[in-house]
Amino acid sequence: KSHHKPMYEQKAILLEALLNYQGNEERNDDVTVVGFETKEHATVKPILKYNGELTQGIIAHSVDLIENKIEDMNMMGKISTRAIELTQNMMHYSKSKELNSRKILPAGLIEVTQDTESIYHIRSENVVSVEDKTKMEDKFTEIKSLDESELKKRYRELRKSGADYHDKGGGIGFYEIAKLTQEFEYSFTELNKEKYIFEFKAIVLTEKQHKEISEEEEK
Repeated sequence: KSHHKPMYEQKAILLEALLNYQGNEERNDDVTVVGFETKEHATVKPILKYNGELTQGIIAHSVDLIENKIEDMNMMGKISTRAIELTQNMMHYSKSKELNSRKILPAGLIEVTQDTESIYHIRSENVVSVEDKTKMEDKFTEIKSLDESELKKRYRELRKSGADYHDKGGGIGFYEIAKLTQEFEYSFTELNKEKYIFEFKAIVLTEKQHKEISEEEEK
């Protein structure tokens, strides 16, 4: 009867039922209850998950999945834009895991989920070179230093100048993602002395959620 409730509520319900059943009688045997939940099913709704070689066809199919699973048209557009930017970046600069290889290997992980508060999470993961890592860290340092209006201005400048294409290390895509994303984080995990696994996570809110959080922060 209570399987759909949070674990802490289930615990309280079971304990109360046991005590009611026991009444004034002494407990005459041991009682052991084990409970567990699978996080993905309990708190997260999967929208998209793909890990492997990327092609334009696969990217288009991924966008179709997003559009079929997200009913809110505004959010659908936001999620699709970010997923396209991340996968296009992987198409252009992902590398082979081999130590001395400079070969472009258009492959990686892209995942989109929705939590119980209807907040969307996007995660990507792929292999980059040391040179890519350095260029990307410079970009992220700049992005993190800009406020919302400055970021939009910088993005327009890069679009107009054409000075930051994909083949120069991560491209303008991360400015686009940051411009449209309320919160993001990234990390580089060393594979070998020349390669890193790059992980990027972003949170996407509705306008209402964004406004509510901003008002709470102001308080």
